[in-house]
Amino acid sequence: MNDETLEQFVRQFSRSQLRILGFIQVMVPSPTEAEDILQETSVVLWSKWSQFDPSRDFASWACGIARYEVLKHLKKHKRRIYLSDALLEQLADSAMTEIRSQEEDRARQEALARCIGSISSSDQHLLDERYRNGKSVEEIASQQEKTPRAVYKRLALVRDLLQKCIERRIDGATT
Repeated sequence: MNDETLEQFVRQFSRSQLRILGFIQVMVPSPTEAEDILQETSVVLWSKWSQFDPSRDFASWACGIARYEVLKHLKKHKRRIYLSDALLEQLADSAMTEIRSQEEDRARQEALARCIGSISSSDQHLLDERYRNGKSVEEIASQQEKTPRAVYKRLALVRDLLQKCIERRIDGATT
């Protein structure tokens, strides 16, 4: 593995480490054990790094590996299992769903920021006035010497443009 590969791994792992630890802690009550499992997980992640598909979400991939490490740890230390295997599986599924949801939210926020950057400055100003500054449509219409109906129409058009832009960016990122 070269320096660039190492750097990519370290960046991805550093960005996701707290989420991976949080995922582990859902299933393991002891902070010390959770940190030990995180260490084992990081070793496995590094050994499997060449198998990682960069089009996938790193945190989800890493949590999938962490899940196996947790189950392996719990089976090894059977006396410490406080929850049934079925409940552990449910907790792991729930934690994975939450992580995926957070990643989807983050991706949508990043797409929104990029899409806002791609619209005209007058449309950006309109969005700022309405949503950041909390001005009413009537106030904006008065300032811009337009009818409230015209402002409503423009806001609807801009929201539609942003929605389509977000969908294109997210669909492009997942294909």
